[in-house]
Amino acid sequence: MRSYTYFLLIFFAYGVFCVTCSPFPTNEVRAITSFKEAIYEDPNLVLSNWNAVDTDPCGWTGITCNKERQHVIKINISDSSLKGFLAPEIGQIIYLQELTLRKNNLIGTIPKEFGM
Repeated sequence: MRSYTYFLLIFFAYGVFCVTCSPFPTNEVRAITSFKEAIYEDPNLVLSNWNAVDTDPCGWTGITCNKERQHVIKINISDSSLKGFLAPEIGQIIYLQELTLRKNNLIGTIPKEFGM
């Protein structure tokens, strides 16, 4: 009887864990990796751990997620000497509150998607 109760407790705990965890939105990961693809020079390797295979970008350099680790809320890659373009896909990160890109060499216009 004791092992059955132990089994039920572990099964319940696993069920609660799986209900509370949700996969990170793939559109946000795609948007961030699209930004990386639009950068053609990263001399300080700031974006080196931005890897689409890792579906949780919360640990990537310059990325801040909300406390539940469900959405990207800040991207700060200032002072990185990046060269490239602003990918319009960043506009798909609907929970993004702050985008800090100062002291980089980004060219082109600000995509209209940033205002959506």
